[in-house]
Amino acid sequence: MPTPVSRRTTLAASALLACAPLGACSLRPTPPAAAPAPANPDQPLVDALTTRITALLPGSRAAWYDAHLAQLRALGSDRAMGRRRRSGSGTGPTDLSAERSLGDALVEGAVSAQTPALVRLLASMAAGQAQLLAGA
Repeated sequence: MPTPVSRRTTLAASALLACAPLGACSLRPTPPAAAPAPANPDQPLVDALTTRITALLPGSRAAWYDAHLAQLRALGSDRAMGRRRRSGSGTGPTDLSAERSLGDALVEGAVSAQTPALVRLLASMAAGQAQLLAGA
């Protein structure tokens, strides 16, 4: 003779059977596809400063030349790659007004940059530029 099934067992079994199809599909929404990384809002500023620094390289004295190469490397520019001071280069008179202008541009860039790391970098570069100008 079959064993009688309790009401509680019947309800539990029917609840499991009713929920089984739900386990096959998730009730949670599918996460959206990863959004593309936003463009660097400071890239135009970095490009402008890189162009200004590169323009100062020819004819710069040794200390200025080395400082500008370090600035280009810090900004991630490939314009500094492979550049070394050639014999005879870096001995001409440095255009101090252009160097002051670059210092001002670095300060303005530090104020207007949106990325905290770039703010610190540009402020540091501006301080170094001011030290070179003080020793000129």
